[in-house]
Amino acid sequence: MLGKRTGKEKKLEKMNEEFKDNGFIIIRGVFSSEEIDLMRMESMRYFNSGGGFSNSGGKAKPDWIKEDSLLQLRKKIEEKNFSKIISELIDEPVEFISHNDLHLNRSVGWHKDKLNNNAKVFEKNNPWSVINGQTMKIYKVNVYLQDHSNNNDALTVSVGSHTKEKNIIDNVQIIRPLKGDIIIFDQRVSHRSFYSGGYNRILICMGYGVKNVFFEEFKKGTEYRQNKQNGK
Repeated sequence: MLGKRTGKEKKLEKMNEEFKDNGFIIIRGVFSSEEIDLMRMESMRYFNSGGGFSNSGGKAKPDWIKEDSLLQLRKKIEEKNFSKIISELIDEPVEFISHNDLHLNRSVGWHKDKLNNNAKVFEKNNPWSVINGQTMKIYKVNVYLQDHSNNNDALTVSVGSHTKEKNIIDNVQIIRPLKGDIIIFDQRVSHRSFYSGGYNRILICMGYGVKNVFFEEFKKGTEYRQNKQNGK
């Protein structure tokens, strides 16, 4: 006879269903206000000292976790064990997929986070296909180093669009995370980012996935993309 489900198990089951339906979810209060302030200070120090490069109206630093000057930032991220948070959410183990970006004041139009341009050569299988029973299960964690409860500058998504290959935009929702929240989303969901100006908008992006054929393709393509952007 199966045991009675705990409150935590019921909550995770509900969150899992929401995540599968919508393609995104907010996890509240992962970081303290003090931790966000520390990471913000480290990030601004890096950009103000010439780090990163101009991109999409702001600055970007792909593969930032390899920067010695951002070691404290990396430690704070690793302490939160995002892979465990996602694994509990989807009830499957996930691993870091090399995807990591640090962004300052960027605005990007509607898109899906798939391999593009020269990195597309690594995409052997369509992200919406089923290969030997395997499907793409690759997720991004967005950490905003400021509060977005009263503006539209965090993430805007087309709810449920991760199930559609075409980038058709409908059922639009503006996500307004509080300081310390994280957003987890299926990288196939259609989304955009917007920076309204007047302050520094800092975003950390980290990627994770269920290890299968899609994982290996995306990992290789991501590493290629990040190395190329960093001039390697």
